[in-house]
Amino acid sequence: MNTSFKLLSLFATAAVPGALAAEISGLALPAGIDAFTVFCAFAATLVVATFASDYSRRARSLATATAAPAPAKAAHPLVA
Repeated sequence: MNTSFKLLSLFATAAVPGALAAEISGLALPAGIDAFTVFCAFAATLVVATFASDYSRRARSLATATAAPAPAKAAHPLVA
């Protein structure tokens, strides 16, 4: 993942509690920095980071996929 995107994710993670603390203490924050907007930015970076990590891997070919091995049979025929 990109280093600048990691920094954006870390900033959004730290900004959510900061914005909440500022609003609880009574500070008047601008509309672009209120707790809801900061939380939405955090959620967006989380979703993008999840998709980037899940879909950036190279897809496996079906020809190289192997089947799971069959379970071993029990030594006695009455054992399930």
